[in-house]
Amino acid sequence: MKILLVDDDKLLTTLMESILQENGHSVEVVSEGREALKRTRDSSIDLVISDWFLKGEIQGLDVIRAFTTAACKAKLAVMTGMPRESLQKQLHEFPKVEMIEKAIDLDGLTEQILGLVPKQ
Repeated sequence: MKILLVDDDKLLTTLMESILQENGHSVEVVSEGREALKRTRDSSIDLVISDWFLKGEIQGLDVIRAFTTAACKAKLAVMTGMPRESLQKQLHEFPKVEMIEKAIDLDGLTEQILGLVPKQ
């Protein structure tokens, strides 16, 4: 599975990339929303995981909206440290978007991430 990971937290993306690659997935990491938007027409992407808050003008919701508008077939997920309830209202127009809560413990984060991808 090819995964696009959009997050400006280098430590977290390195960790997630390692976990996903160890489980047989191909991972591309971009640190800015603008870079993610350049990939909306890439039909080889199976899953997009974007942080909710990104540096710069383009935020996680903008990334999700762009991939949805482009009729991308990839599964979409946003990742956040905010309470789930506070973001669900903003995501109501995207009912198929998954939410990943940034877990304090590594096992919880790993479980959430791997729950989005098929076992290889």
